Amino acid sequence: MKGKRYNTEQKIRILRETRADKTIIDTCRERGISEQSFRQNLNFLYNLKNI
Repeated sequence: MKGKRYNTEQKIRILRETRADKTIIDTCRERGISEQSFRQNLNFLYNLKNI
């Protein structure tokens, strides 16, 4: 079964939430995503920024 798909805006919101006041682990638990998925999204958005 495929997991949830987040659009770019949702990914940015999740990353900002983590930067503001939460740890990566806490955010991942709340959203039901793995830490690996979180870091992949972080890399994806970082690459978008550098284009």
